[in-house]
Amino acid sequence: MTRRPLREEGFTLIEVMVSVAVLSVVMTALTAFFIRTTAVTNQQRAMQVAVQLAADGSERVRAIKGNELGNGRGQCTATTCSNPNAGLTLPLNRRWDAPTNTKPRLLPLSDSPQVNGVTYQRYWYLMKCWQAANNGTCGNNSTDEVEFFRAIIAVTWADSHCKGRECSYTTATLVSTAAGEPLYPGTP
Repeated sequence: MTRRPLREEGFTLIEVMVSVAVLSVVMTALTAFFIRTTAVTNQQRAMQVAVQLAADGSERVRAIKGNELGNGRGQCTATTCSNPNAGLTLPLNRRWDAPTNTKPRLLPLSDSPQVNGVTYQRYWYLMKCWQAANNGTCGNNSTDEVEFFRAIIAVTWADSHCKGRECSYTTATLVSTAAGEPLYPGTP
């Protein structure tokens, strides 16, 4: 009696089912990772756009002469200015965000750019502050101090991953209200 050698001509149905089950378990575990990665990438993209919009807002502020920055804006009172957005706490008595008709407004109060299907709200807040020549603090007005506008640029957008479903990014810059360029000792 001769034995026939065993022949392997492929996978059996059970082997195929087991391999499909193993692959399904592995892919299911990786799916959660891919979904989370996509969500984090979208959040980072939105934050990057907000930073770029805030930087663009700062450049718009710097493009306007300091003594003309407040054109079309007046000092805030309790009835002329609403609370600032983006969770900011700004002293009302130093804000210059009340609309006026005295001169054309060179810096808008806000705008709504749309990027990648997301609508952002960008706000420009102006605060007057005064700085002594020997002190870096910008505070309330007193004698012999240089007047500045602190321009605060706040960008907000809707996102379910942020507190209250609204994300925000804020930056600020100081601009001197002097009409001309400063002269340094030894310059003509």
